Order: sequence, then structure tokens, then C-alpha cells
Amino acid sequence: GRSALTLESIANGGTGVAAGGNSQGTAVSLSLINTDLTDASLRVTTLAEGGRATGTDGVGGNALTGNVGVIVRESALSMTDEIVIFANARGGAGAIQGGTASSGEARVALENSTIAVRALNTARAIMQVQSFAVGGNGNQAGDATSRLARLEMTNAAIRAGELTIESGAAALS
Repeated sequence: GRSALTLESIANGGTGVAAGGNSQGTAVSLSLINTDLTDASLRVTTLAEGGRATGTDGVGGNALTGNVGVIVRESALSMTDEIVIFANARGGAGAIQGGTASSGEARVALENSTIAVRALNTARAIMQVQSFAVGGNGNQAGDATSRLARLEMTNAAIRAGELTIESGAAALS
């Protein structure tokens, strides 16, 4: 089997008739100092999803995530398949109004360290740092705001088949 190191915060607003429930995810952080970590995937995430409103005049719930941060100092990580760090939010759906989504900052800081991600079997070797927000569906789409996604490197190296650092927001109806 494959090993995985996962730290996550998941918040879900409940389903309601007039309004979906609001959700707020907490901050998630991981510090690896003077560490050797091998043959595992790594996920450090916070996700919030607003609840759905089922009524014909319903308003979707709002979603807010905390920040996610990873600090790697004086370390060597030899990972398999993926390293995924994200702070994502999705507003709940409502007939009249979709819920607002606000995602936190996603930050990775590498200092005097190396990270290698290798594909196992048919998987891709991915390192992804993301902050993304999607407003809830509705007659009027919910607003969406994302914060910064960033990778800071000092005397560090990354080897991966795909490296993605992205921040974005979308309001869909």
C-alpha cells in the first residue's frame, strides 16, 4: 500500500429550506524541520462548503476557509504521487442567491531543503499550492474571493512532473 500524511480541516454548512448553513474552516499548518520523509503523499488542506437551500426562495450558505501553511526547513522530502496544499471555499446553492465563498491563503516556505515528487504506477508527480473560491449557484451567483497562493524558496530545490501555484475565484450561476 501507499503511505499518506494528511492534515485537513473540512467544514460543511447544513442543508436548509430558506437558507443553507454557513461554514468556516480553520487554519491548518505543518512544520517539518530537520526531517527526512520518504515514500508518502502529502496533503495539507482546508475546505469550507456552504450549505444548500432547497426552497424556491432559498439563499445558499456562505463558506470561509482559514489559511494553510507549510514550512520545510533543513529537510529532505522524497514523496510519491502528490503534494497538495490548498485553502478552498465553495458557497452553497440557493434558488434566489448563491452563497459567498472566501478562501484563505495557501503558503509554502522552503529553506535549505529539497523536495522530490515521483510518480508511482500511473499517477502523476504533482506539487500543487492553491487558494480557490467558487460562489454558490443561484439566480444570482454568490460572490467569490480568494487570497494569495505562494511558494517561497531559499536555498531549496523542487523536482516534480508538474508544479502548480494558483489563486483564483469564480462566480457561477
